[in-house]
Amino acid sequence: MSQLLTLHFWFNPAPVAMGAAFSYGFFVFFALFAITAAVLRIVSKRTIRDVYDKQAFRMAGNMAAWLTAFGFLWLFCSYEEIQVFGVRAWFLLWALLFIACAVRVFVFVRKAPALRIKNASKSSVNQYLPRRSR
Repeated sequence: MSQLLTLHFWFNPAPVAMGAAFSYGFFVFFALFAITAAVLRIVSKRTIRDVYDKQAFRMAGNMAAWLTAFGFLWLFCSYEEIQVFGVRAWFLLWALLFIACAVRVFVFVRKAPALRIKNASKSSVNQYLPRRSR
């Protein structure tokens, strides 16, 4: 466990190859992420009518799709023991990207009610304004 706190563990240019259990576990993890991305994209396109909910689901689906691609790329490079791209620090970068994207989606979801109210007040004011004639 103390090995996780050393820089040599994360930035070793020739890390020890992953075992079969870890490779399989990461593959299942990233495959579930891919399925989640597909489900979020389908739900955002077909079932949700609210603009802000649709955008939140689309943002979450895009996040999951990109992180799945990066995860499978990292898994492939570490499985093939490509030295520069197989370094364990790339998984830390992946985890930081996940946290940043999740915070971005969470902030948007928290701001959505205020945006709904702002949009409703704009539309109520705009109904009395004259429109362009064609």
